[in-house]
Amino acid sequence: MNQKKILIVDGYNVINDWEKLSAIGAENLGTARDMLVEELSEYGSFTGTSIEIVFDAYRNKSRIERMQVVDNVQVFYTKIHQTADSYIEKRTVELTSSRKNVVFVATSDGAEQQFISGKGAYRISSRELRLEIDRTKKKLDSKIERNERTASSIGDVLDKKIVDALGKWR
Repeated sequence: MNQKKILIVDGYNVINDWEKLSAIGAENLGTARDMLVEELSEYGSFTGTSIEIVFDAYRNKSRIERMQVVDNVQVFYTKIHQTADSYIEKRTVELTSSRKNVVFVATSDGAEQQFISGKGAYRISSRELRLEIDRTKKKLDSKIERNERTASSIGDVLDKKIVDALGKWR
């Protein structure tokens, strides 16, 4: 049975933990959110992981939750008076109820980590997520470099029949 790998990310927890995003977020929180979504989108595309990012209702007086899809990432904004933690807990229970899902939750909140582990999800700290993304980027860079080395001449990218036909023109 193929299982779907899902990563739920406690958005502000990760932004505040990652030095670069934390510094940017101090100046412009929207930019830090966009950068987090972009990084996780690349990670999800390369690994085949479904990504869900949850943000507390920051400056949002809405009484309803909001969800938007950015690239291949689902971004959730909780409603007023709802924490990202409570949303993540509810979502974790929903997703882990199906054996088709393997759920990871990225947060450095200790209480949250205990809850999600008790519900059958895997926990990953914000720091571990940073390391995982960096490892994945290195793998991607290495793969691109290997492809560039192996396709170093025009004959490497053309069909053999075309190469043979061109060879006869010499």
